[in-house]
Amino acid sequence: MEATVENANLYNIRRAAQVLETIPKTNQMHPVLNHIIMKGSISQLEADEMYRVKRLTSRVHELKKLGVNIVGEMRKDNTGKRYVRYYIPR
Repeated sequence: MEATVENANLYNIRRAAQVLETIPKTNQMHPVLNHIIMKGSISQLEADEMYRVKRLTSRVHELKKLGVNIVGEMRKDNTGKRYVRYYIPR
């Protein structure tokens, strides 16, 4: 069972890397996907501050249509404000 999960996780990252190679660097999906691969996850605040991506949910939806397995997880910050953190299951 554990080997199957590891294989699925490895497949998710490999698939994301393959898709990343096909996206032009000028497209907003490129820095978003690269950030998720390199850092593990991204939030709307990070996407806006670091890459000026205002509609992260739309970019994530586009990446999903390209075959990238991205999951959104609802979280709360220190003040109780809710936000979504997107990541590739590993």
